[in-house]
Amino acid sequence: AGVRTPAGTLGVSSSEGAGANHDGLEGDLPSFGPNVSSSAAGDGARPRSIPAEETDALDEVRMAVEQLVIPHQEPVELLPRDARLLAMQKELIEREYRLEHEECGEGNARRIRILHTYVKSA
Repeated sequence: AGVRTPAGTLGVSSSEGAGANHDGLEGDLPSFGPNVSSSAAGDGARPRSIPAEETDALDEVRMAVEQLVIPHQEPVELLPRDARLLAMQKELIEREYRLEHEECGEGNARRIRILHTYVKSA
């Protein structure tokens, strides 16, 4: 299963499953998730292993921004994550990409919507 966009078909995280639906979404924003499997097998490149869920959450941001938000100027809603992972995603969006974003959904459906506007400099 994937999401159709002007750029083609993008993968949806296998944890979402086929036919997953987010009720209450505003408009037809793509819901974007990586279609990659991460392994925490140590290859000696990193001093500590990064849990797969952290890698997936950050890869989801990078893929969404680099494949949709910047080139197509489309806002993108990421997959729901727990508060710790949402904080990591927000930090990456703010510091590396300097894009505006907002949180939407409640409880276990809490997720980030990355907007296609840049943060204004102070």
